[in-house]
Amino acid sequence: MVCIDPETGRTLWKNALPELLNIARRYYSSPVVAGGIFYSAREDGVVFAGRLGEKIEWQENPMGERIIAVPVPASNRLFFRGDNRLFCVGESNAR
Repeated sequence: MVCIDPETGRTLWKNALPELLNIARRYYSSPVVAGGIFYSAREDGVVFAGRLGEKIEWQENPMGERIIAVPVPASNRLFFRGDNRLFCVGESNAR
């Protein structure tokens, strides 16, 4: 991945999507940026999240089932569609 300033053409940062045990896994869904965090769902059900910057420190989130759909941000939440379930990630509004 490369982030380029559209006005200057200058490269702001470069980073690679994580691999599991150095074995390449497939990414079918497009990545999404929401709230300054880059999200990418891998086919094997692992969602990677990292705050954008010069160096992204990835957090690995196994969802337990295959994901090939694009994550969708809506109403301060992020939705992931797996093979069998719809996941909603966000802060609780419980009162």
